[in-house]
Amino acid sequence: MINKGLKNNSLSPCQLASQYKNYEIFDFLIQQPFVNFTKGYFKNCVNLKRITISEHCQIINDSLFEGCTSLTTIEISSSVTFIGKNAFYRCSKLKKIIIPS
Repeated sequence: MINKGLKNNSLSPCQLASQYKNYEIFDFLIQQPFVNFTKGYFKNCVNLKRITISEHCQIINDSLFEGCTSLTTIEISSSVTFIGKNAFYRCSKLKKIIIPS
């Protein structure tokens, strides 16, 4: 799970990963309050398999996970009130979206 140090970093997780050979992101927990990931922030993170969005997040921006071709599971908090256009476009392996009641 990757989440440390991203709050004050202008690079996306995939951009950070590309700076390190053998560094891949498979699981990501979005939990900090007031986090607003820009459009396409996780775009083309091809090794990302699972995303968990906590109760602190309310918006899934446009194209946020576009092209995450290995993404199979996403857990979205019931606090999410908006899912943007093409948020999961080209997530061809996405099988399960969990939204707790």
